[in-house]
Amino acid sequence: LAYTPLLKLMPKPKKVQEDKEDMQDLSVYENMSDLEWSQLPMSVTDQVNAKQLEAGKEPRLVPWGDYLTELSAMTGLRNNICEDFGYLRDGLTVMLSNRELMLQEQQSFQKFEAHINKSDREKAQAELGAWISQYFDDAGYPHWEKNSKIYKMLLLAAFPPINDLNGQKADYTS
Repeated sequence: LAYTPLLKLMPKPKKVQEDKEDMQDLSVYENMSDLEWSQLPMSVTDQVNAKQLEAGKEPRLVPWGDYLTELSAMTGLRNNICEDFGYLRDGLTVMLSNRELMLQEQQSFQKFEAHINKSDREKAQAELGAWISQYFDDAGYPHWEKNSKIYKMLLLAAFPPINDLNGQKADYTS
């Protein structure tokens, strides 16, 4: 009860928009190149993936791809990032403030995880490493291959652990 007055200071969750009228036929999204797919706002890719799962199809992921190939499209990524972070923030705020929605999301995540191919994850790991190293080179961060301790600490500082570090992928399905 001591914290009750603080509840009014909590951010009010915005209603997550579902612009279903803006959705095109699924075949339009299925026929997009990876680069085109990566330029879509997260609100659209989430809706498309939800439809894919409903249809029993594998969801489409935004691949890491090749840094140099995507370099010309970085402006589009920068232009969408505020909208994507807002979409994520609002969706997480709504979900985390409603136990029923949180349980629904957990079930959806289980369906999503069941469709993810292990070889796709291994390919993504390799792409992630190549993408980051190419970015370091291009952005002027020299000698990352010789100063691994420094770059490891930069990554650890930028991405602090959410769970205990135990060498296992976090399981959010249970």
